[in-house]
Order: sequence, then C-alpha cells, then structure tokens
Amino acid sequence: EKANPIPKQVHQRQTMKPMPSRLSAILVLSTSLSSAYTLLPQSISSARRAGRIAESSAPLLQALPTPEESAQALTDYMAKAHEEKIRAVAAAEAKSKDRIKELEIEVADLKEQLASQSIPTEGAHRDGSYEFPATNKALAEKVRSYQAFVKDYVVKAQMQKMEAVAAAERKVRAECEEKMRRLMGGA
Repeated sequence: EKANPIPKQVHQRQTMKPMPSRLSAILVLSTSLSSAYTLLPQSISSARRAGRIAESSAPLLQALPTPEESAQALTDYMAKAHEEKIRAVAAAEAKSKDRIKELEIEVADLKEQLASQSIPTEGAHRDGSYEFPATNKALAEKVRSYQAFVKDYVVKAQMQKMEAVAAAERKVRAECEEKMRRLMGGA
C-alpha cells in the first residue's frame, strides 16, 4: 500500500462536509493551504525519496502561496465584502426614507381632503362625543331589524317545538291506546 504524501491532518480537513458560506469555505481553504505549505517541504522530500514525485514537479508545489499571502488575500476579501455590505445597507436605508417621505405626503393630502369635507353633526352627546347621523341612524335601524328577526325566530322556533312535542305525544298515546285495545280485546 502506498503511503499518502499528504499528512493525515490536512487530508481530514479536505474531506470535511462543505461549509454553507463562502467566508467559511475561504477560512477552511486558507488554513488547509497554510498547513499544507508548512508541511510541504517534509512531504516533498519524503515523496522524492520514495520516488513518487519527479524533480520537475517540485517547483509547482513550491509555487503555493505563503500563509501570509493567504491571510492577506482573506483580509482583502473580507474588507471588500464589508464595504459592499455597507453600500447595500445605505442604499436600502435611502430607499426606505424616500418611501416614508412619500407616505407622509400622502397622509398629509388625505388629512387635508378630510378636513375640507364638512360632516354635519347633530351635536354632542352627554359624554362629549359627536355622533355621525347617517352612521348611527343606519346602525340603529340595523339593530332594530335584527332584534325583530331574532324575536320572530325565537317565537316561531318555540311554537314549532311545541307542535312537534304535541304531535309526538299524540302518536305515543295512539300507539299505547292501540296496544291496550289489543290486550283488552284479546283477554
């Protein structure tokens, strides 16, 4: 069995499940490359001794970025991402402020329209509130109509219930009388 030129720790990091964000992926890649770079000279020399790496491929392996370069690339990426986030938040804030101003103007216009319309009132009640005649009269009429409906419904339902009970009593009485006649006539 061939020995793996990549140290076990680096190999385990590379086989982990993928991270959900780009930043996590970059951090994992950066640490993996840093570990690989520090362990790389030992791996290259042991692989050369075992005859698995040709001398011509060594410069390619040594062309990996240094840990400092990887850290600087990560820092640059994070700074750029932070600046983009700040710009996006500022744009969203400006858009929201514009929308708020539009709505404030619309509310002011509606208030002016409402103030310009004259609504006649009959006067104040005892509690100091004003009544809107059309609204209160319509509601009062609706309440009276519902009260009349409920009253009629309850009375009619009670009458139907009494008639049903009376009909059931007549039916049971007739059946009992019929049984009594049969028993008396048969005795």
